[in-house]
Amino acid sequence: MATYPNENAVDTNMEENIMTILAEGRKKPVLIPSLPSQPRRIRWADHGWFLINCNADKYSPPLVPQNYKNPSQITIKEPKVDYKGWSNSLHHWGEWVEKLKPKYGSTWRLTGIYNAIVASTYRIKRDPSSIVGLASYWCDETNTFLFPWGEVTITLEDVILLGGIPALGKSVRDPLPNDMTDMNSRLIDERLRFNRTASKRATHPLWLKEFMERDQDDDNLEHAAFLSCWLSLFVFPSHPATTLKQYVFPIAVRLSQGKKIALAPSVLANIYRDLTGLKNYLVNGGNKGASLGASEDGSLVLWAPLQILQMWAWERFPGLRPRTFNSFRVDRPRAAMWHEAGIKLDQEYVHEVLNRPNGFNFRAYMVGQLDWYKIGESQAESKYLFHQFARCLNVSELVGMDCIEQYLPNRVAWQLGFDQDVPSPLQRAKHLGWQFAWRTYELEAPIMLFVPPDHQFEQRVTLDYLNWYHREMRVSYQGSSSANGEIIEID
Repeated sequence: MATYPNENAVDTNMEENIMTILAEGRKKPVLIPSLPSQPRRIRWADHGWFLINCNADKYSPPLVPQNYKNPSQITIKEPKVDYKGWSNSLHHWGEWVEKLKPKYGSTWRLTGIYNAIVASTYRIKRDPSSIVGLASYWCDETNTFLFPWGEVTITLEDVILLGGIPALGKSVRDPLPNDMTDMNSRLIDERLRFNRTASKRATHPLWLKEFMERDQDDDNLEHAAFLSCWLSLFVFPSHPATTLKQYVFPIAVRLSQGKKIALAPSVLANIYRDLTGLKNYLVNGGNKGASLGASEDGSLVLWAPLQILQMWAWERFPGLRPRTFNSFRVDRPRAAMWHEAGIKLDQEYVHEVLNRPNGFNFRAYMVGQLDWYKIGESQAESKYLFHQFARCLNVSELVGMDCIEQYLPNRVAWQLGFDQDVPSPLQRAKHLGWQFAWRTYELEAPIMLFVPPDHQFEQRVTLDYLNWYHREMRVSYQGSSSANGEIIEID
């Protein structure tokens, strides 16, 4: 059992402080091992580790999708998709990163964006068949992939580790404090100056060239301009793709002054949104309807940084990986493994891999025998990693820049090292406004208490979950023959 005090707390007496409990160990039999589609070779353990839904809807049953369309119902064979959010580095971008790293690297580390900035210099190649193949199993009612062998998804853990993007800090929608508005105004003025040039707008290449070559009277302005370019191009891209976005200025200003911003929930919300858009496009035969947008050739336009989803596919499904890729090193962002690695797969092969019952890597981020959040080199780093991991476990709303999506890690607890039980639904707060939705994500208690489990090499589920999955979720999958399996009854 571990407790992690808020950095502002002085008194850590648990009797005097409110606690947020995200997980617990309790006596409840679990089956070892057992995917929902494979209740065989059963062994038992009488004790399990389970996630707790702190924002549960106590009056509703577990969420069972009602409108899920499985891949057999997809009619379009050659989808036209324009991955506008899949940004590769600008010319000279790496030089700008290296120029500012010596002076501002410590600030990037403080705010948790160091790995994300370094990772933006890597080139992640796209395998369209993998992205489309994954999207065909997407369920927008749960924000999970419903494979015949079980339910998994891309989580905050994946965004933190593959994107290097932090999950701690204020919301991206928080208003800028009054003492930071001056720098924000300066950035706006700088952007407006480009309207009077031949280009008529502040494109990313011109913005980079302007600030890299200018004799700087104020290095802080260059730093804020750099972070604005990084956010606009790599974190929150949107239409028009080549133009620097003014809406990132408040975030850039706060980050430049060492203030933490939780970027990961917003990025993940955008990924969920685009997966839903792509799935709808596939099941509607290429009819975009109320889609995310269209390019000139009629392609579906996606804006999320889906290179993170590509890396997730390679990390989680070894059968989809390129033949050669870089070795993992703890001194580099994890994305370095996939820099310049690439493969183009056939769609039928992708579906065959995705349907393999034993083809998914549940614990992709082990470092030796330890989970990634247990390898801090100092007390402060260990505390930071545990706080990051805590956000990965919290059932909540994800507040994006222009969308709000539900995050249900209790449906995929086995991905996070916990035992899988029947998941309680989230009490939605989206309709109350983003501030109320954000409160479900924040963990403001002076002490956060949760029980990180020892590493488990096998996926374990409760009997309740196994029977619920076969009674409810298999029906939801609309009769997929791969989902067949027995229901077990034990007195």
